[in-house]
Amino acid sequence: MKRREIIEFEVGKMEFGGTSSTVIGKRNVNMNGGITGQKVKASVKKANSQKAEVKLLEVLEKSPLETEQACKHFGQCGGCTILSLPYEKQLELKKQQILDLFESHEITGFEFLGIESSPNNTCYRNKMEFTFGNEMKDGPLTIGMHKKGRHLDIITVDDCRLVDEDFIKVLTSTVEYFGQKELPYYRINSH
Repeated sequence: MKRREIIEFEVGKMEFGGTSSTVIGKRNVNMNGGITGQKVKASVKKANSQKAEVKLLEVLEKSPLETEQACKHFGQCGGCTILSLPYEKQLELKKQQILDLFESHEITGFEFLGIESSPNNTCYRNKMEFTFGNEMKDGPLTIGMHKKGRHLDIITVDDCRLVDEDFIKVLTSTVEYFGQKELPYYRINSH
């Protein structure tokens, strides 16, 4: 495995913080994102004989765990990563991640009370930070979330399942208003 090499593999264990860890041969491969069971294409960022760090390029095949219908922006937007999993599976995953964190820090002698589910597993956020920008370089103005892995590109998330429909109305009305006014927005590259 060499830097910039493109590799394909099945994602192993999902870890706390939105990363995944997969063993390929005798090497531990770490990646931001990924759901256990997904087949992915990734680019090698760093590698030595024991470990490698890769960047997710494309999901080639969904995981068998992904049975829920996520929003149309899922996978492009950086806002959520596991909405395609059934809520019960999300809770199981979070439980295991917490227990793994305790174990890795040698925390013992406690009574684990489990993960408490929320009465709402969609439309629960009461804060969202949208950004003005464009979906692609020199493209039309848009407002929304940063695209996954991109700090300049913005995607209008008019089908987001994390927020109430009022957020979506404000978002789409704002995009429409500023589009009609043709007002410029701050461009980070040119200041």
